[in-house]
Amino acid sequence: MGNGTILAFIPLILMFVLYLAIIMFGIWFTTTLIRTQRERNEILSKIASKMDTYETTKKSDTNF
Repeated sequence: MGNGTILAFIPLILMFVLYLAIIMFGIWFTTTLIRTQRERNEILSKIASKMDTYETTKKSDTNF
């Protein structure tokens, strides 16, 4: 293999690295989005349960 052959592979290698970087970014973005949504849902569930207990105590207080 001469120098010309080695230089011919450089664009292929760069293209492969670019595609690999795009795929890795997509995987990272997806996992980050899923983790963020899971945390948001946990927080909203806690808020909803607190609202339910608040409404239950409020209704029982008005029955007196």
